[in-house]
Amino acid sequence: MLELRHERQGMKEAALLHADSPFPVSLPLITAVLLLLLGLLAIASMVFDIATLG
Repeated sequence: MLELRHERQGMKEAALLHADSPFPVSLPLITAVLLLLLGLLAIASMVFDIATLG
């Protein structure tokens, strides 16, 4: 992803594209972050013996 951003920046500097808008937020990234938070919540509920999800 970083390589793509560097290539896009280079194309912007060469005036090959406008590149005014940033990359859109990725749905898989949002899903991964939500699953990570859910996993951390589950671990915390097991370690501290609390019922976080009912």
